[in-house]
Amino acid sequence: MTEKDYYRNYRADPTLWPLNHKLIELILSFQPSSVFEFGCGTGKNLLGLPNPVGLDISYQNLACCFVNKLPNVVLGDETMLPHLANFDVVFTCSVLNHIMKIDEILTEFKRICKKVVVLAETNSREDALYHRHEYEGFSKLPYSYFSPPEGGDGCTYEIWMWKK
Repeated sequence: MTEKDYYRNYRADPTLWPLNHKLIELILSFQPSSVFEFGCGTGKNLLGLPNPVGLDISYQNLACCFVNKLPNVVLGDETMLPHLANFDVVFTCSVLNHIMKIDEILTEFKRICKKVVVLAETNSREDALYHRHEYEGFSKLPYSYFSPPEGGDGCTYEIWMWKK
């Protein structure tokens, strides 16, 4: 089974952890008029954000988004990115650490954003489903969050940012 096959059937955790609150607070600090989340999961980060658009690879996650009344979510993967443009903020939360090759994805993020790209990811684990990345050109913020093993994944998450 490939990583994509695994995540096509994955249901993301709908819990808003402290990392999600910090991420949303940071996004709102840019006063965006539109946001795009790559790997939006259940849509928990999009709720309450202005003009949210989400993309996720999992049917189960999209079903949760529809239940949460998030109409602007699309089933897809990174191959959809070239068809998008003009979001004030582009962001991810625990998505890129599950993808081995991310250079083209980051290039697309920078192209489609008008203000900032925000990444909430982990580099504290390396195995079949977690990959470490260097986010060249991104500033690492002075924030980290440990996701508890019970209910979480036992990883430490950090936030990186790239401003246009």
